[in-house]
Amino acid sequence: MAVEPLYNVKADVIEQLRMTDTTDDDTLSMIDQAIRDVRLSFYKRLTPARAQEIAALSSVENPTTTDEIVRAVAEVTEVYWVMHRLICILPTMYVETAHAIQDSFDDVPITRDSESLQRFLICLWNRIEEGLGQMVLPIEDLTGSFQSFSTGAQTPFLLSEHFVGLRGGCSR
Repeated sequence: MAVEPLYNVKADVIEQLRMTDTTDDDTLSMIDQAIRDVRLSFYKRLTPARAQEIAALSSVENPTTTDEIVRAVAEVTEVYWVMHRLICILPTMYVETAHAIQDSFDDVPITRDSESLQRFLICLWNRIEEGLGQMVLPIEDLTGSFQSFSTGAQTPFLLSEHFVGLRGGCSR
C-alpha cells in the first residue's frame, strides 16, 4: 500500500519539497517514512477525530471561509512538517551514502552551513506549531470548581517565632 499524506496529494508534496526529479530509491523511501511519520503525528496532536474532520473539508485554492482556511492551514503545515522531518533525516543519508542525494546537498548552501540549517529548522517548527494551534478545536469548558494556589512558603512565617531585630543569645 502506498504512503499518502493526510491533507495533500503525494505528488504535490514532493513538488513543493522540490524533489520531483528524485529517483533514488533510498531517498524516496525516506520521503515515504517522513510522510507516514507526519500523518501519525497529526493524529497524535489533533486526535484522530479532529484530523479526519479536517481531512474531510474541501480543499480550495483561495480559501475564504473558516473551514477552507483550516483545511489550507493543514495542507501548508503538512508540507512544512514533512520538510522538517526530511531535513533531519537526509543529511544523515548524505554522510552515509554516495547516492544521488549527495549532489543535491553539495549544491545547496543551507545544507553545508549548520548554523543556517538550525535557524531554518527552528523557523519551520515555529510555523508547524502555529499551524497546529489553528487546527485544534478550542476548549470551552467553563464548568467545574475553581482552584487556587499560592507560590509562597509551605509553612507560614510567623514574626513571633523569629525575634526580628534581636541578636545574640536571646532565647524564648
